[in-house]
Amino acid sequence: MVRSGSPKYLWGLALLFFGLFFYLPLGKLLATGVSSHFWSEVFNGRTLNIIWFTVWQAGVSALLSLFLGIPSAYVFYVKRYRFQRVFRALVSIPFMLPSIVVAIAFRSLLSGVNGTPIIILANTFMNYSIAVRVIGSAWSHLDPLTSDASELDGAGRIRTAVQIVLPQIKESIASVGVLIFLYCSANFGIVMVLGNVGTKTIETEIYTSATSFLNLHRSASLVLVQLAITFLTLFISGRLVSRSLTGNQREKQLGKNFDGRDVPALFLVILIVLILIITPMFSLLIRAFQSHGGWGIANFHNLATHGARDLLSISVGTAELNSLRNALVTLIISLLTGVLVSYLLAYAGLRRKMMRNLLDAFFLAPIGISSVILGFGFLVTFGDGAFPLRSSWLVTPIAQSLLAIPLVVRFVYPTIQAIPRNFLEMAEIDGADRLSSWRRVQFPLVRESIYLAAGYTVVLSIGEFGAANFLAYGDQATLPTVLFQLISRPGAQNYGMAMAASSLLTLVSGFAIYSFEYLSEVKG
Repeated sequence: MVRSGSPKYLWGLALLFFGLFFYLPLGKLLATGVSSHFWSEVFNGRTLNIIWFTVWQAGVSALLSLFLGIPSAYVFYVKRYRFQRVFRALVSIPFMLPSIVVAIAFRSLLSGVNGTPIIILANTFMNYSIAVRVIGSAWSHLDPLTSDASELDGAGRIRTAVQIVLPQIKESIASVGVLIFLYCSANFGIVMVLGNVGTKTIETEIYTSATSFLNLHRSASLVLVQLAITFLTLFISGRLVSRSLTGNQREKQLGKNFDGRDVPALFLVILIVLILIITPMFSLLIRAFQSHGGWGIANFHNLATHGARDLLSISVGTAELNSLRNALVTLIISLLTGVLVSYLLAYAGLRRKMMRNLLDAFFLAPIGISSVILGFGFLVTFGDGAFPLRSSWLVTPIAQSLLAIPLVVRFVYPTIQAIPRNFLEMAEIDGADRLSSWRRVQFPLVRESIYLAAGYTVVLSIGEFGAANFLAYGDQATLPTVLFQLISRPGAQNYGMAMAASSLLTLVSGFAIYSFEYLSEVKG
């Protein structure tokens, strides 16, 4: 029998960390928002228009992502061809790009165009890949016999897809649509860069009210509205996901090669990828090598400066070093805490399923909180008092680690839980203590999941913009916050520097995505 239970001090450390750095700021925001100011701040024409715009633009973006993602899922996941992994990685890059880089890419492509259409297009650019991945994964696990039988009866590919395939994966389509809606409703960087006076979302209004007008009551009231939308969306998503996971789960089917009937779908997907994915990224890379002096690498040389008229308090290179330092600290905190929480949940010895579910929800709650809300909570809570973290550079990686820990748990916990119990029993019979059992038996089995979680955590930290916009300032500014300063000010030098730094981030993200895709394939 494997020993159950965990040392109480480990539970105490995990609960204390989340209680102090997540639930305390969130509770303070809720207390500030629930006041006599709430009704007047929320139920007025201007705020209701902002709420409505947040909801409808997210809905349209989600529907467009699904519309483009369904035929692409067929091409990228159901069919088989050479360099398939490379093409999957290519369309996955936008989802992992920082939102500020995506906004800069579309600003470079459609310079002078701001407002709702370009925001929806940028949202679709970012979330198209997750629609392709989720729908394609579900499609590739379907039994192909029903589709083959339909085609033998004379049905074409489109009719087979509409009448046979899509009804079988409708829950997966609906669940990923809800998640995309959530992402688009909380996409702070895109609206900040591409929006105009009439295109404010709840998150940008929270930031503007708190930083420009110092109206904390209005910001906190809007936080309550955003939380209500977020948790309602997550509730619906949870219902749909649980439904989509019921029933028989089949092994992934080996894809077939293209034939003549696939030409329309292939042509359509090529157009989608060329226009939606490649064109914005290619435009960004081209602009990075253009300056007032012509073609060259002057923009990259200027990254060592403070911009035109010393706009920046630090150079872009120093901001990148700050981001890398924050990413390292975020990685350490996230892996230590996330793996610990995963271990505790897997071997807690909890007899009641309800208690395990409550603890699981307790530690995964940050996944439903946007980075803007978290950064605002830190600003309000840790500005002074017993924990004046606001004055320390550590405040940014601590906030970012709270966003990354649920990601680590999502990767590691299922893998730990799947370890055969007889492996642990044999180690215990041989006299191994908990630490030795983890080092010699468990870690080699969960190592791939930890590496994947580490990679995504680094990418998340380097590109995080919402919380850093509240917390990183002066000589502690991060790369996304510096990019926002550059793109928000006029001047060819500032614009070129933003293009150069964004193109480097795009290439780094592309390499990281390809590595993650390769590791996931090896793992699978």
